[in-house]
Amino acid sequence: LVDGTSASSPVFAGMVSLLNDDRFNRGMKAMGFINPFLYHTYQTDPTIFTDIVQGHNKCPAACEQPCTLRCCNFGYFAVPGWDAVTGLGTPDFSKLRAAAVATQT
Repeated sequence: LVDGTSASSPVFAGMVSLLNDDRFNRGMKAMGFINPFLYHTYQTDPTIFTDIVQGHNKCPAACEQPCTLRCCNFGYFAVPGWDAVTGLGTPDFSKLRAAAVATQT
């Protein structure tokens, strides 16, 4: 089982690569610095992201039996909307793709 940024970062990088490929195939430019696009897209249509509203990042270690979690007193909680744990949420790739090819960035 792999989780956290070790898994999500390369997966999201692959998604951005596919977005750029779709744009190139339509004669459009690459996305470049993608944050403005993501936040604008979220403001325009928040349903492009699945909002994660439960959880926290206080226990970064996986738990196997016997369970001895490495937890700390500090961290962030997932809340509705943007949060420091999950950002904007999980992207819906088909909706993100549609927004990417509809936007001239």
